[in-house]
Amino acid sequence: MGKSDIPTFDHTWSPALGCTFHDNGVCRDGMKCYAYSLFHRFAEKWPVVNNGFQPQWVEAWFNKPFPREQSRIFITAMSDPADWDDACWTAIMGRIGISNRERNLKRLGLHQFFLLSKRPYEAYHGRTFPDNCYCGITVTNQKTLDDRFFNLGFELQNSYLYIEPLLGKIYDLKVAKFKSLKWVVVGGETGNKNGTIDMANVVWLYIIAKKYGVPFYFKGVGGCKKITSINGWDWVLDDFNNCPREFIPFAISAMRMVIK
Repeated sequence: MGKSDIPTFDHTWSPALGCTFHDNGVCRDGMKCYAYSLFHRFAEKWPVVNNGFQPQWVEAWFNKPFPREQSRIFITAMSDPADWDDACWTAIMGRIGISNRERNLKRLGLHQFFLLSKRPYEAYHGRTFPDNCYCGITVTNQKTLDDRFFNLGFELQNSYLYIEPLLGKIYDLKVAKFKSLKWVVVGGETGNKNGTIDMANVVWLYIIAKKYGVPFYFKGVGGCKKITSINGWDWVLDDFNNCPREFIPFAISAMRMVIK
């Protein structure tokens, strides 16, 4: 169980490793896979089989103890649950169930467990989850949002969106489904100094999330150096969640620009 370098989570737990949704480290949606890079950098030091990042079970990591303090634990930092077989699902959900029972007996707050997938139908369809397990979907633009969430074809409990990197404008949120989300995370592309992030779209997503009571977190612009400014602003804030007093008129202006 490692401390997470991902600011939205406290710890990572990776009993499953590897993915089939890539070609030599490039995901089939065109994005570079950071987990693939980590695997090839550290595979010789990890208790894993160096199999080119094909799915595998890592027993040593599965048996890592959970922290005592109530935590947000990310399970899929090194895999996509769409590649987990039934034995993997049974073991992981069983371990979560044991943790829940033990913590209830000790009157400790339950951990929150987070999954994340680019293939949510394959990952989540037909499965049940405890209430403290959250099913995330990675999207980058309107098309992936429609394909992976709005047109998913079944109701997904405890769902959240991970819009990272935000690569194209998202303008149609289909409110009935959007307001059922437990969380929305937005961020720019990391590792790409030529990347661009549309801050008008970020602000608009924030406004809609706030309107419908969906928790919102902005991870930052990532490696993007080209930041779309609005009304002459260079929107570079260290912490978007501590909005300046000028946020309200700025947000209204942003919303008008995105909607028209």
